[in-house]
Amino acid sequence: MSDLDAATRAGHVAELAFAEAAVQDNGYEAESIDTGEADSIPELVVHLDADEEGRARSLHLSFIPTGDEMEHIKILQLWAALPFEAGEDCTAADLRQAVAIVNEHVGLGRFGLQDDGTLYYRYDLVAPKLSLLDDDMLAELVALADFHQEHFSDYLEGVCDGEISVHVLDAVIKQAE
Repeated sequence: MSDLDAATRAGHVAELAFAEAAVQDNGYEAESIDTGEADSIPELVVHLDADEEGRARSLHLSFIPTGDEMEHIKILQLWAALPFEAGEDCTAADLRQAVAIVNEHVGLGRFGLQDDGTLYYRYDLVAPKLSLLDDDMLAELVALADFHQEHFSDYLEGVCDGEISVHVLDAVIKQAE
């Protein structure tokens, strides 16, 4: 992870503080996390409602270091680990195929599968480096990410649990639309 210079870190911390106020105004609980260490990245954790199983859900917002090669932009990442794991009978190949199918129906962001088997939702917002992100837009993005993660993760969990075959997943999603 690259070290952030003091000015960039301060800008990220300030923008995340504005984002925190915006999402709190829309009824979400949120907390800023910044250790201040050179190798850490400040983030905002938005606590979403628990899913139907009572499992905690959260959305993490942080700026991705862009380096000198992209000096005129900033990238705000919204990232959430899904609150479940694949069952014993669910293969990585099935999960990758399920993620690809679900992503064709997602209007904002995408789902993915990490090497360690963690399923996640992610959206990256690219903006001019020298402008502030709009508070209302950020609040709406959090709400949309919340909806997408809650709604579409049910299909992925169905595949993980063996309740939905990856071979009929697309038809199941289309039937629900």
